[in-house]
Amino acid sequence: MKNILAKAQKYFTNSELDFEQRMLNLISSTSALALHTDLKEVLNFTKEKDIPYTKIYEVILQNYLFAGFPAGIEGMICLYEVFPNEEKPKFENPYKNYDKTLADGEALCQKVYGKNFGKLIEHFEKLCPELAEWMIFEGYGKTLSRKGLTVIERELCAVSTLAVLSWKRQLISHLKGARNVGATEVQIKETILQTSVFLPKEIIENYLKLILG
Repeated sequence: MKNILAKAQKYFTNSELDFEQRMLNLISSTSALALHTDLKEVLNFTKEKDIPYTKIYEVILQNYLFAGFPAGIEGMICLYEVFPNEEKPKFENPYKNYDKTLADGEALCQKVYGKNFGKLIEHFEKLCPELAEWMIFEGYGKTLSRKGLTVIERELCAVSTLAVLSWKRQLISHLKGARNVGATEVQIKETILQTSVFLPKEIIENYLKLILG
């Protein structure tokens, strides 16, 4: 069986989604699936291709929101093994200015969800007030508003992770979110197609239908 990197390379020549974004997507999905041997191979490949370390760091870090804290921890262990001497992005404590972090999170969440933002918050407050607060502060404020990646890069990586983990409801939200923040339909489609590395054809076909929904 071919390894993940070998399977993925068939997509690298398609110019509809640039090489750097494809690599970030691949890191995101491989890390989420806990394929650590493959992840380290992919990371070594990105090292050869001079993909910015900060972008790789941010992709793995944000994955804890979508794939859980263990994915973030184990992903960072793999990253450190491949890049032991790289300087980490400057840590800025989001709790020092809680109100600003919350405001940044609300602004970004509004951008991602567009006209559905109000319904989203209302739904979460009924469902679980803690998650309503944490989604804005922890998710969109503390994590997704960080420097290092564009919002489009972050959304496409989120799509990659949610697709391979089969979180359909959240995938639908971030497919729409990617479009809302400026990703093209072609970029989103190519992001889904690249997850063919991990997923069977019938699932990919179902996901592609969601883009048109």
